[in-house]
Amino acid sequence: MNTSIKKFANKLIRRVLTLLGFSSSLAFMACYGPAMSDQILEVSPDTIRFNASGKEKKDVQVHTQEEWTVVEHSEFVELNTTKGEGNENVQVVAKPNDQKSERQGLIVYSTETVRDTVIVVQDPK
Repeated sequence: MNTSIKKFANKLIRRVLTLLGFSSSLAFMACYGPAMSDQILEVSPDTIRFNASGKEKKDVQVHTQEEWTVVEHSEFVELNTTKGEGNENVQVVAKPNDQKSERQGLIVYSTETVRDTVIVVQDPK
């Protein structure tokens, strides 16, 4: 086989393989990219603080594109909802703290694949 034909064939094969690799990467990103980016759950703020009286209401913002639930929360915390879909505000109230020490708890939010937590702190009596 002629040397110039071999060089041309090798160059053509390299270009085809490069294009195949690139197109495979694009196909992977097109199939899995959006699904991965949808797997986001962010709650804010990270920490909320209540006074001892428990009359305050605080909002927690839930940011996600999925259905979510509260899978755990401390006994002294009351929520206006424990499940939702997409971005929502959850109203949080702490029962009065008659103890002489600060109390702390958690609110754990979860989608099917991701969890995020809010720390709840309440001042002593």
